[in-house]
Amino acid sequence: MSEGRWAANLAKLSHAELVAIAAKGCVGDSATALFASACLGAVLPAWCVNDVLLSPDIIQHLFMPLPIAANLPAVCSAWRNGWPQQLRTRRALRPVPCAQPADVAGLVFTMEAGGSRLLLENANSEPNIVLFDSNMDRIGSFDRYARVLHVSSDGSTACLRCYPDEENNELHIVSLPGFVTIKRVQVPNWYLHGGTVSAGSLYCSGSFEDDDGKIKYGVVVFDYATLERQHSWTVGFVTGALAVHNDEVYVGRSRYAGATTTPAISVFTKYGVPLRTIEIGTGEVRGLLFHDERLYATDYAQRVYVMTGSGSAAEPGTVPAMKPRL
Repeated sequence: MSEGRWAANLAKLSHAELVAIAAKGCVGDSATALFASACLGAVLPAWCVNDVLLSPDIIQHLFMPLPIAANLPAVCSAWRNGWPQQLRTRRALRPVPCAQPADVAGLVFTMEAGGSRLLLENANSEPNIVLFDSNMDRIGSFDRYARVLHVSSDGSTACLRCYPDEENNELHIVSLPGFVTIKRVQVPNWYLHGGTVSAGSLYCSGSFEDDDGKIKYGVVVFDYATLERQHSWTVGFVTGALAVHNDEVYVGRSRYAGATTTPAISVFTKYGVPLRTIEIGTGEVRGLLFHDERLYATDYAQRVYVMTGSGSAAEPGTVPAMKPRL
């Protein structure tokens, strides 16, 4: 029977009968199913397209099943524009071409960011503290050998540790990008290793010489506005990196001077009361950072450990599954 005669005969049937025949045809023949799908898409209501498929909020839900490594969804401009937001939601990183400036050739020991500025500490150059803008153009440097302890969130000031002599440290709060000293104070008998600012206080790990001439290790706390010393406490291991989160101080155990302490992070209250110890495997703790309720620790083998503040750790170099924020 020709298509025309089929059409004439089918026109005599009721709507329910036509729906039943069409459904059976779609199940039994892939070409018929594709044709039906195309017809259904063509008559999709406008509200469904505009308020659902093209909605900036709902698009992010539609993207959730897609892996981060998937190609950019080439459906329409709305989907193309929404994909970068999905990557930011999942905290996905991708490499961006950037030439390494000659100023920081070699080992970059510390990086601190504030506003649109990046402060790099290079162990193999002079000056070793160099400030860059977001395009990695040099916009300033510090004229003395120093370590970076903290950069303000807006990038307007930084706290540096300087070495005027072998027995003392100096703390400098400097303005950026000019590195003009706003406040300076000497820290007698202390050799500061790492530091961070929390709730108006500067927490530093380091070593000092006691009254008997023995080297001790501990944490010393300063008022960040005045750099006046507030309090300190000693610990039973060589201190390294330090981070503060939720009124708790996280101090990494180091192996400087031949120490043989187990690689771990010791947690204290802000007044030095021991709370717990977090073992991180075989690596010596080099850097500590809290971000979005995750504790990130690095070691000298260039591994990154990601864990919760309670010490539930992932394998080095891996990141635990995280539920996307929507």
